[in-house]
Amino acid sequence: ATLTGQKKTESAEPASSRKSTASEADLWETLSPQEKAQKFLTKTPVELSIALFNAIGAIVVGCQVDQAAREPGSRTPAEFYVLNWMLTVIFTLELVLRIYAFRGQFFCVEEAVYHFLDVIIVITSLVEMCFDISTLSSSEDQSSGLGVMRTMRIARILRLVRLVRVIRFFRSLRVLIHSIVHTLKSVAWALVLLFMIMYTFAILFAQAFASQAEILLEDGQSVSDSASAHELQMHFGSVPTAVLSLFMAISGGISWIELFRPLQDIGFAWTWIFLCYVSFVYFAVLNVVTGVFCQSAIESANKDQSMVVESTLANKEAYMRNCYNLFQIMDNDGSGTICKAEFRKHLRRDNIQAFFESMDIDTNNAMKLFTLLDADGQGSVNLDEFVLGCLRLRGMATRIDNELVLSVTRTNAACFEKFSASASKRLSAIEHDIRDLMSLVRSSGKCN
Repeated sequence: ATLTGQKKTESAEPASSRKSTASEADLWETLSPQEKAQKFLTKTPVELSIALFNAIGAIVVGCQVDQAAREPGSRTPAEFYVLNWMLTVIFTLELVLRIYAFRGQFFCVEEAVYHFLDVIIVITSLVEMCFDISTLSSSEDQSSGLGVMRTMRIARILRLVRLVRVIRFFRSLRVLIHSIVHTLKSVAWALVLLFMIMYTFAILFAQAFASQAEILLEDGQSVSDSASAHELQMHFGSVPTAVLSLFMAISGGISWIELFRPLQDIGFAWTWIFLCYVSFVYFAVLNVVTGVFCQSAIESANKDQSMVVESTLANKEAYMRNCYNLFQIMDNDGSGTICKAEFRKHLRRDNIQAFFESMDIDTNNAMKLFTLLDADGQGSVNLDEFVLGCLRLRGMATRIDNELVLSVTRTNAACFEKFSASASKRLSAIEHDIRDLMSLVRSSGKCN
């Protein structure tokens, strides 16, 4: 049914979309050249193209370094020079356009950090291009310019900053980076907590080794004479060594069984202490730390304003698309409007009711719903009224809806009080006139 309804009006677009297209064209003509440059740079195809060029630049850097590592001392192929120069020209033109678009606000806008990176990238690219030209035009041996080559390698590494620019063009990737940065504080405190725990247990196990070594010395033996004592010394011979061993046991550096075996030879209690350490860190500390990290990442993602705006716009667009599809299903005759009879007929169908409910619209009273959708009161609902009405009726009442109702109620109450006061004065005046008239009539009757 959905496909059939779409085919009927495949060529008919909403009037609002045609109006918006015309208004956008008119608005573009009224913009200044600076504003046109800003809107041009924020267009999705332009952003994707710039991101693609940045990715290509990073790939060229990787291929160039790979070639230098595979063939040390060899000359750089000419293809790399051409690609690097082309990318440098593109990034320079982009930077000039951004400076022209933002001018005095170039380092004051929301993306000022990325603009600063753009300047660094372009400067290093231009410097590298100058070094490339001087190296190619020089007739001296390439090995004589080692200082220049080292500088070129540094500039080549700085070009990897281009990868950072790709982040701003993909908001999902930016949210991931933002979440990782946001959890760095939790990472630092988690490491402090782990160090405190490992330091405490490291003192215990280092003390155990010291006691075992003293026992061997009293018996006239050395630590190297006992295999278990020597192994114990390797892992717990000092407090720093013990801390490192305990960290490796919980991070996959070594298996914890390698630390467990030498502790068996010095006492049953030490093995239980070690098992308590492993169990506590594995099942308590690390799980809690993971939960804290996840919570911090979720909070940081929810605080990303651009991501929230993008998600809201995407949800609104999808909702309007569903409303459009539902309208095409209910408009059987293809007239572009829905009358009361059509609306009542389709609303009896379970799939239509489910469609409305999926869009958070209550369908218990069909006629009230139709009245709310029919904004102009002509007895029929067109596409614009249907879509906008569904948007208004979507979901539960919000705080702003309640405040709006209260505001309208207060305004009406104030108007009613003024009207009541005015009506009361007028009624009092009419009553006074009636009394005067009656007294006049009585006096005239007595005279007769």
